[in-house]
Amino acid sequence: LVIADVLVPGGTGPELFRRLAEVRPAIRAIFMSGYPDEALVDAAALEPGAAFMQKPFTIDTLLQTVRDVLHQ
Repeated sequence: LVIADVLVPGGTGPELFRRLAEVRPAIRAIFMSGYPDEALVDAAALEPGAAFMQKPFTIDTLLQTVRDVLHQ
């Protein structure tokens, strides 16, 4: 499981996910962002095996999302 912001230094979380998936095809991802931009949500949602969380979120929300993603 990789947990990354949608926007990371030098690229994007989805780009990072795609690179990691080349080595680990079964990898899952949770992307997050504090920006209220629908384009960010759309970019994250396009990745199979990925979920999106809007910041701020609670630890309970994070834990539930991790469970959901790992049990897909």
